[in-house]
Parts: sequence; structure tokens; C-alpha cells
Amino acid sequence: MEAYVWSGTGLLPQHLDAVRLTTLADGRWQACCESDVGDVRTLQFAKGEGAQDQVAVALRSQFGFGRADAAETARRLFEPFEMAADWPW
Repeated sequence: MEAYVWSGTGLLPQHLDAVRLTTLADGRWQACCESDVGDVRTLQFAKGEGAQDQVAVALRSQFGFGRADAAETARRLFEPFEMAADWPW
């Protein structure tokens, strides 16, 4: 499963085109930040509580997001995973 936030949301800094979040086989999270010129930077985060906050902090410190935009982008990235976890299969 993957979740994306695109530049069209108005949340990303101008130099980024998309941020994609996936889970790794060991349960960690991986965020891929794609620039508008095709560069991709991948960050990995610990599994468990606090991962969403870790992503928001990394977006602010490494990609120039504002505090509110980083928090909202992280929320949107994690939301589909949270919804899937609550879905009764």
C-alpha cells in the first residue's frame, strides 16, 4: 500500500512534486520525496508510535516545509494506512 501527497494540494514546497509513503517488510515506514526535476530522496522511519511525528519533523528539517504543512502532509500520508487498519476484513 502507498499513499501520496501531490504538489497540487498546496502543502508541498515549490521544489517538490510529490511525497510517497509506503511500509517496508519489517514494519518501518519509507517516505520518498520527489522533486520537480526528477530527483528522489528516500527516508526511512521506525515503526510504531511516533512515526507520523518523525515524518513531519523530517519534512520540516530536510525539505523546508512549514510546521502546519508538514503536519498536514504527514497526516494525509498516514490516514489511508490507519483507515485500512480499522477496516474489518
